[in-house]
Amino acid sequence: MIATSIDPKAATPPMVRGACPALSAPMATGDGLLARIGLDGAIRPDDLVHIAELAQRHGNGLIDISARGNLQVRGLTAASAHALENGARRLNLPLRDGLAVETGVLAGFDPTEITDPEPLAAAIRDFVAEYDLSPRLAAKFAVVVESDGQLPLHGLLADIRLIAVRRAGELFWQVLLGGTASTGRCAGLVAEKDAKTCVTLLLARIAAMEMPMRGRELDLAEVKDWLAPIMPADASFEPATRPLPYGLLALTCVGQTAARIGIPFGQCQAETLVQLGRQAETLGITSIRPAIDHSLVFFGSENACRAMIAFSRDLILSANDPRAKIAACPGKPACNSAKLATHALGHAAAHDVADLLDGSLTLHLSGCSKGCAHPAKALLNLVGMSEGTALIFEGKTSDMPLKFIRHGEEAQALAALATLVRLERGAGETTRDCLSRLGPARLAKAVSQGLS
Repeated sequence: MIATSIDPKAATPPMVRGACPALSAPMATGDGLLARIGLDGAIRPDDLVHIAELAQRHGNGLIDISARGNLQVRGLTAASAHALENGARRLNLPLRDGLAVETGVLAGFDPTEITDPEPLAAAIRDFVAEYDLSPRLAAKFAVVVESDGQLPLHGLLADIRLIAVRRAGELFWQVLLGGTASTGRCAGLVAEKDAKTCVTLLLARIAAMEMPMRGRELDLAEVKDWLAPIMPADASFEPATRPLPYGLLALTCVGQTAARIGIPFGQCQAETLVQLGRQAETLGITSIRPAIDHSLVFFGSENACRAMIAFSRDLILSANDPRAKIAACPGKPACNSAKLATHALGHAAAHDVADLLDGSLTLHLSGCSKGCAHPAKALLNLVGMSEGTALIFEGKTSDMPLKFIRHGEEAQALAALATLVRLERGAGETTRDCLSRLGPARLAKAVSQGLS
């Protein structure tokens, strides 16, 4: 092992402020202030009920479950946000404080994971807390420590990502900077004994910089120089592309099972969570975790989990549900900034063009150009703007539109794309493969013909 050569306390860059909402620092949105309740552990069913009741009392009654598994309360004022924080802290929840070091909600209990990532993540959290690094890192800086398993975090953006791999029976961690597991830049492979040193060295150096940097901004060659003594080899990794499962999930705990249930478009009325929490308590569910891709994971006996799934029949219970591949912000009329009724369009798309949503792509419906619901690239984006709705292919909401669509014609545009795929799809070809092969010009032509 090598010692970290930088004293994290030596540098004192200015405190970082950013558009990353927290319980104590709500963010202004188009429908008032938004406060995020980030959790680092499980909560009881009655905690979920109490959180939802706080949202009803102090917000507009809408709650998001973000792609990273955070609870977000919407429609707050400055005064009600303060009241929400006081109420939430009185619940003694396992609130996340400082840098997000994420492992996934099944860590340590997943029979399919390569190793338990939680001890390494806990060591990183302890280091960050000991040297008070969080204020010196960028506002949305995130570390992901993952070990495959049933609910891998490969699709989440991370500034520093460690992925467990086994080579010749030995455990290593692959280190990636920025992006997702498929788009992050690989810095190399580090032995298990050096993994903590690797990450703490990176965090210490980043915290000591004059201006806070994100993982995607770091010079890869320079990072490799920093880590050369403990990272002698490069590595490659092919991330899993399988859909994340819903329904029953196996655990290593005797007599315990998990049930993953998705929230359509990542948002619901607080009353929905009240009902879920009360039913979970009645069934004897022991704990609940908000989870990746806008979902809730319930822990309990197999019978309790099966009953919880039956109770949640209007929510997402299968990866084949087309709503599972639609990312949508609140949209009109919930958000004053929105120019597109995203949820109405999402429900229409799930019903009318379900064959287009075959699980190979994400359809991103954004009320405005901020792209709150899906900050990463998506193959298909429909973005509400004053002059119309922008169709953006294989990009982010800020990228150049492939075509502008008149307001009210978005469903027709999706129908035109669905028809094109039905006519042109090859044997065994996914929607993503088909659209990518046809290319932007062919897509734009099909949409124009469908709207004429």
